[in-house]
Amino acid sequence: MVALAALINLLLSRQSPPYYALALALLDGPSVALQWTATLYYGFKICPPDLVGTMASLSGTFQWVVGKGIGSFAGGQLSGPLGLPGVFIYSGSVLAAATSVVWLLYRIWGGRWEADVLERKRIVVEAMEDAADGNNEKKQSGRKTSSIRVEEQVHGGEADEVSKL
Repeated sequence: MVALAALINLLLSRQSPPYYALALALLDGPSVALQWTATLYYGFKICPPDLVGTMASLSGTFQWVVGKGIGSFAGGQLSGPLGLPGVFIYSGSVLAAATSVVWLLYRIWGGRWEADVLERKRIVVEAMEDAADGNNEKKQSGRKTSSIRVEEQVHGGEADEVSKL
């Protein structure tokens, strides 16, 4: 989606003033929804289970606060010397180059790093599940024992078969 936006900016940037940007603004809703969903899905996939909320808040902070703040500041500073069509050409070029660099870095190092992270996460999740299962077994056996004791007290030493289950 980002590469498509960069391509559209580059192809249509010669129009002055760039009225097509109003039509492109309609794509902001679906593109933001898809991008945010993909960001959270990938973050949930690679982050430890205890840090899912932290990952979501940091992703939102960097995307909406830092990213939009830097973009607005840079666009405002460039609109004077370059004009609006120049800002579209420049931002489209930078966006296309940055997307290419990130894609290339992911292809070179990201796959191996991601495999290592997913393996470590699998180990952590299994350990957490084993610990939870151990705690549940202790709680359940404690409930059964106390249930049998209560039944023995109520029935004078005879426990029901149902309470032993």
